[in-house]
Amino acid sequence: LSLLCATVANALADALHGDRTEATLACYRSRLMLVGERVVCSRNFAPDGTPDPSRSVEGRIMGVDDDYGLLLRLDDATQTVLRGGEISLTVL
Repeated sequence: LSLLCATVANALADALHGDRTEATLACYRSRLMLVGERVVCSRNFAPDGTPDPSRSVEGRIMGVDDDYGLLLRLDDATQTVLRGGEISLTVL
């Protein structure tokens, strides 16, 4: 199942990479299902970009930035962007 999800996510990223118009971004944003939900991202990435499962991040999904990164508002009211690779989210 993980391989299927990764394949679909990679195909979507490839398709979107070639079409970075405002209309495409607006369409993508309109289909986000977890905006406003409180979540735990159990697989985050270290500052050097390598996967680091020990770096759990918890907060509320706020949307997607202009580069399709997931915007997450943390409990201390700061915002971070989660990008690429394998990201697992669990709705609390």
